[in-house]
Amino acid sequence: MDEIEAIKIVRETLDDLEKPERERVITWLISRYEYAGVGNVPKQKDVRPRRGASVSSKSGPKKHKQTLSLMKDINFRPDDEQAFSDFVDEKSPTNNKERCLVAAYYMKVVLGIESVSVNHVFSAYRDRGWKVPADLPNSLQQAGTQGWLDTASGDDIKITTSGENTILHDLPKKSS
Repeated sequence: MDEIEAIKIVRETLDDLEKPERERVITWLISRYEYAGVGNVPKQKDVRPRRGASVSSKSGPKKHKQTLSLMKDINFRPDDEQAFSDFVDEKSPTNNKERCLVAAYYMKVVLGIESVSVNHVFSAYRDRGWKVPADLPNSLQQAGTQGWLDTASGDDIKITTSGENTILHDLPKKSS
């Protein structure tokens, strides 16, 4: 098998996967083959087939962005628990990974919601007036890559021990 045939097979296989699965496979490939220069990966337009070889321009099926919905039954200001706004002020998240962690932790631990979903986190973003990332599930997966969340199921996001430690001991960040 030559390089072009291998590229075609990899491309077709990845095109058949949904985005979360595709990202996990690519992450695994990078770690498996110890490619440390992720920032130096050439853009698709820079990759040219050898002379005389052709690569199909057929792209995979169009993927539709997930439509997010507000969870209207969440009380972000419960009488018997800390309000979400106060929790956010206390933890002071500074980026989307931290916001995802803070939102998921608050709902899972403080409010006791058993199965926290992407829509729960979306609702938390809306409650705080945070700009919602273009791909919120990807932001949650990035928090998972950080080791804070288990995002294997977008309908049941779990907080890892590392995520709990980050909430309890590392947020807000200490100024140097």
